[in-house]
Amino acid sequence: MLRPFARARLNCEPPTIWKLKPGPSLDGKQLRDLRDTSVTWLGRAGCTVPQIAAITGHSLASIHTVLRHYLALRPDMADEAIGKLVDWMADHVTL
Repeated sequence: MLRPFARARLNCEPPTIWKLKPGPSLDGKQLRDLRDTSVTWLGRAGCTVPQIAAITGHSLASIHTVLRHYLALRPDMADEAIGKLVDWMADHVTL
């Protein structure tokens, strides 16, 4: 037997609180339609190509193709990448 407060909770709608407006519907989409999007988002988040491959199951070549197609290459991305290389070399390479 339900307690009165539990019965009341079952009979009322929960409040709807949106932190973000709902996005467009995914009706008619398939999982493969979102795989390239995930590659792009992971790339923009700073994941490496091997990390992206481990998550999505893409081949390394297809990840490069997706990123080349969807990401505009920007100078700030190149600067950040060179900064990472310099930091890595300082820790791992003896000249």
